[in-house]
Amino acid sequence: MKSTYVIFKKELAGFFKSPLFYFLAFAMTLLLSIMFSISFEKFSQSSANAMLQFGSTPQMLNIHYAVFLPHLSIVNLIFIFLIPALSMKLISEEKKMKTFDLLLTSPVSSVAIVMGKYLATLITIFALICVSFVYPVISSRVFDFTWGPTLVSALGIFMVAGVYLAMNLFASSLTENGLVAFVLSIALNLAIWFIGALNESFDNPATKVVLEHISLNNHLAGLIEGTISQRVKGGLSVTIRGGVKAFLPGSQVDLRPIRNLDKLIGQTYKFKVIKFNKKRGNIVLSRRVL
Repeated sequence: MKSTYVIFKKELAGFFKSPLFYFLAFAMTLLLSIMFSISFEKFSQSSANAMLQFGSTPQMLNIHYAVFLPHLSIVNLIFIFLIPALSMKLISEEKKMKTFDLLLTSPVSSVAIVMGKYLATLITIFALICVSFVYPVISSRVFDFTWGPTLVSALGIFMVAGVYLAMNLFASSLTENGLVAFVLSIALNLAIWFIGALNESFDNPATKVVLEHISLNNHLAGLIEGTISQRVKGGLSVTIRGGVKAFLPGSQVDLRPIRNLDKLIGQTYKFKVIKFNKKRGNIVLSRRVL
């Protein structure tokens, strides 16, 4: 544990003393500032103008979905390219400078080396996520909203970033060339979103299950957005895209039973389709499985 901490401390100090980190942070902040200001201005105009509100979907008038969700989606897109830039030299540079062999001969395990470098980079990524949270904090001075959905979304981005970093650290260990590690890392980050599409190329059911499980896109593809419109017998009625009605059973609303379901009416959430009868047109949703 002590050796892991020593490597963690060394790598973390290296990140915050590196001009590359501040350049990447500046580029990220500049892009986020431009995109967030566009989304925020559009949302502000829609909220203030009654004429624009007429015919608008509930998502367009919900700051979480109209402003914060696109904001965090851009953060995720940036991380696909930014994390490889941070991690490309973690091991490849050590191998190139012949210091990696020296580390292995010292009384430090390979697990301690990897964990120290991984945790240091993860904390650096967390710092960048905190920077991206400056925008919602500023928005709270203008609009009143609950922090729950945004905090959960940010936690999801952080966990996805941890997956990116694990793959990118592996890519860095395969070569002595930082540029090769950078390109390979980007390829891995993109592949994890679309690898599930390859399942049609294989006949083996086990292979298909593995590919679908690895793909992040497949995990999110079953999610749909909907607005709870009214209370019905046994649960709630949800209006999804195109005005289609779906049913949310009371047992599937949340992990814990909710006594007052009426307070959820008018709220917009993400749901997972757990049953779909094409002949009858019945759609059953769940928030409990998310």
